[in-house]
Amino acid sequence: MRENLVESLFEGRVPYEIYHPFPELVEPSAGQLRGLRENLLQAENPISGVELLKRWEILSRGEYWGAPLRTRLCALLGECNPSAALSAAVHFALGRDLVENFGTKAQKQNVGGKNPPVFSFALTESSPGSDVSQIQTLARQEGDDFVLSGQKDWVTNGLYAGFFIIVARTQPMRAGTKPGLTTFLVERQPGMRIEKLDTAALSHAGVAKVSFDDLRIPRSAILGDLGKGMRVIRAGLAGARLLVSAAAAGACRRVYNDTISFLEERRAFGRPLANFPSVRAEIAKVLSDVLAVETLVLAAAGDPLTRRESFLERGVVRLFVADAAERVFHGARELYGARAFTTQEGGKQPRVSWADARALTLLDGSDFALQSAVVLEGTEPFRRKIASLSSTSEQLDHLDLLGAQTLERMRGKLRRALSPHIPKMRMDELESFTTALGELVRDKLKKHRDYFVEMHNLHRRILCITTELAGWLALASRVRTEAEKHGEVGARRMREVAEVWVTGAVLRIRSSMEALDENQDPTLDRIAVRAMGDRSYPFEG
Repeated sequence: MRENLVESLFEGRVPYEIYHPFPELVEPSAGQLRGLRENLLQAENPISGVELLKRWEILSRGEYWGAPLRTRLCALLGECNPSAALSAAVHFALGRDLVENFGTKAQKQNVGGKNPPVFSFALTESSPGSDVSQIQTLARQEGDDFVLSGQKDWVTNGLYAGFFIIVARTQPMRAGTKPGLTTFLVERQPGMRIEKLDTAALSHAGVAKVSFDDLRIPRSAILGDLGKGMRVIRAGLAGARLLVSAAAAGACRRVYNDTISFLEERRAFGRPLANFPSVRAEIAKVLSDVLAVETLVLAAAGDPLTRRESFLERGVVRLFVADAAERVFHGARELYGARAFTTQEGGKQPRVSWADARALTLLDGSDFALQSAVVLEGTEPFRRKIASLSSTSEQLDHLDLLGAQTLERMRGKLRRALSPHIPKMRMDELESFTTALGELVRDKLKKHRDYFVEMHNLHRRILCITTELAGWLALASRVRTEAEKHGEVGARRMREVAEVWVTGAVLRIRSSMEALDENQDPTLDRIAVRAMGDRSYPFEG
């Protein structure tokens, strides 16, 4: 049985074999992607991402591709056209796959008869954003039909979609009740009002506002089960998070390539800019982050997951990519200097904007909400065990015993898994930090009990540590696989770049650990409350 990455780390146990051997594409799939990459890099960007996908028949071909190939496809699209990457991620993960996994035979036949359909996913609304508990769109039942009323914002592919998967309430909102959400598969029709949304990022992804004013749809349009829409939403978001993370990884790769090209031409103080030691140090750091982003994304795509595992692991991947991509773009801007902000025709600047790359990793909601969601679900088995025990002493004894058992299992796994190729990846520190994370989680659960659910700042710090450990583990697996294939000498360059990343990760993990010991949350809370009351900067210069 496959180990659960997040729960293993929360237990303080390193799941060494989870990403080993590192997944790789084989021919002819690898060759097909290489050929597509050459064509896409040479082609002029079309009017829309959907146009690009249709031009290269990606929508029809991608129906038959599994996660490893689709993930690499979205990375390629992110490198060439982030809007097309987003359109593909939504079409596949939040459209085609949901119909395949939850649709009826009639729904699949209806979709299959269109050549080829474009899918869109209508969840976000202007007021609650992606907070599904506050969705206002209502589908009220009338006989054998539902009457749909409401408005969806930020609907990717909305301008071009032939089919929409729409999330709506099927019962009125009442305090203390579950949302009662249902997903519907609705074909484009005159009763929908579709308006283009002008966006500062991903402007060619066909983003639209879609409104419904008493749109009548049959009961047969339900995708999944009535009132069970959260199952469909979670499955779709898990798949989409992997694909948009891959798109961001591709954008990082493009920015790195463009930056290297710029530095080859740029001179300062009579010598090439790339000859300065400080510039070289930044190049190495940027390259290490690009490698780490790509590695964790590809590792997560290589193994089939249950829906629960997929939600947890891919949430960690998405958060990791958001942080690392920000470092990549920050480093690139530093290397470009003022040229990073020019809009002049022919001006040298990255061809993928930071806004596009960051927007890819925000479309499923804020990092803060996702951090809490992953922590709460990942610790749910531990919290359930605590709740089942009758006394405080039993709780403490049980958890201490659990810690000893998991530590011993971890040591046994470590002895079996370590190879001569990865000690230079500071694996002893990976073990130590993972053990510390497990102790931290157990300590905070014992100390705070039910209130742990409300401790969002604690969730954020726990996830910062968890994402770094996940990236570290994936890199170790990739370096190990590279060494097994090509020997120590053949893997040396990748290992050295990975070691640079690990050095930075160690500093970030230590910083997060120290923040837990020097907790400023009460002070930060007081400052924020007063700042909101002031409504403007409170100090005179």
